[in-house]
Amino acid sequence: MKTIASITFVAALLGIVANDSSVGGPMTVLLIVVLAMLAVGIHDAWTNGRGPLGWLASIVLAFLGGAAGIAIANSVMATIRSFFAVEGSLAQSGHPLLYVSLAAIALLAVFGAWSATQIPNLFRRATPIPPAG
Repeated sequence: MKTIASITFVAALLGIVANDSSVGGPMTVLLIVVLAMLAVGIHDAWTNGRGPLGWLASIVLAFLGGAAGIAIANSVMATIRSFFAVEGSLAQSGHPLLYVSLAAIALLAVFGAWSATQIPNLFRRATPIPPAG
């Protein structure tokens, strides 16, 4: 998970730095985040040895958790943005908060995806194993 989060963080920063257009940059970051959520779902299914329905559940949970992470990060960054005097959009102003917010959104999306995929693991560990015999 550390590798996925690190790659997502660097790719999100490079995606917005390399493409400073008003639509292309955020769409690139969105594609990076979607691919990271898919990677988290696949990683969880692979490492836990899930069956076909488990793979589907892991990927769906990763996307739901990632969407929740994006929503939380978006509201937190909107609150933080209110403390700064930024005229217009962050993309037009080139304010450093743009890079911080996109990196935070990418990382919280990965954390949300990972958190959501851990929910079935909690129930799996809580179920006692019946004695053999």
